Amino acid sequence: MRKLSASVLFSLILLVGCKSSQDQAVAEVHNTKLYRSEIEAMLPAGLNQADSIKMANRLIEDWLKKQLLLNEANKNLSVKEKNFEKELDAYKKELLVNAYFQKLTLDSAQFSYTDEELQEILHQYEEDFDGEKVIVKLNYAKLSPKSKVLKPLRNILFDERRRMFEKDRIEELCADSIEYFIEDHTWLYLDDIKQELPINLEKEDEITDQNRNIERKSGDYLYLIVLLDKNSTPNPIANSENIEAAKKMVIQQKKTRYIDQYIEALYQKALKDNTIIR
Repeated sequence: MRKLSASVLFSLILLVGCKSSQDQAVAEVHNTKLYRSEIEAMLPAGLNQADSIKMANRLIEDWLKKQLLLNEANKNLSVKEKNFEKELDAYKKELLVNAYFQKLTLDSAQFSYTDEELQEILHQYEEDFDGEKVIVKLNYAKLSPKSKVLKPLRNILFDERRRMFEKDRIEELCADSIEYFIEDHTWLYLDDIKQELPINLEKEDEITDQNRNIERKSGDYLYLIVLLDKNSTPNPIANSENIEAAKKMVIQQKKTRYIDQYIEALYQKALKDNTIIR
């Protein structure tokens, strides 16, 4: 059995190479086991062996840390602090209502629309349906200006070579930060970035050594930002897809109005029948 202090690599070899039909535990902590089938279910299809090992390693470590944290919470919280009956009851009621809404709107035929309604949506969201979307690649960390990790984190992020090869160290340091993103190959929409970061990337027509590294304070937080690349891409709902997107928006609006009217009618009927006591 794999002990908490043992190398995760042994479990990974087991995951990749074992052909036994019997499900096997790949990790255990405080008498709680993690099974191979659970890890395999979380691994995306199409990964090569090296990527599978790397991702499985991370999943196992995350699971172990979560179990350790759960164990500490169970030991240190009182019975009253661990009582979530009210929250669970509220969540169950929310799930029931949402399931009923889905049943009420299951018949899409009742939400038909006219060409005029479709054109109105297309006109209303004209800017969203046309043109290109600006996309960027970047790394950033959002943390307190008084954070003790500010200096070492800045030294790594703003050094291109260290930033590329010391990702694990960045993650360790960023445990103290509010938020961070260090994926080098992921494109993000500029419109989304502008809502999160205090910089105007539209002015950065070309990313150079002079404007690549940005340190900026906004409110109570300090942002360390590394611009990696910038490009543009066709709007994902432009061209041939804009009609389908508009159709979905029209139908969703009709469903929302239908549910609102249904709730109001239910309320008025209850008032008329004296079902409600106020």
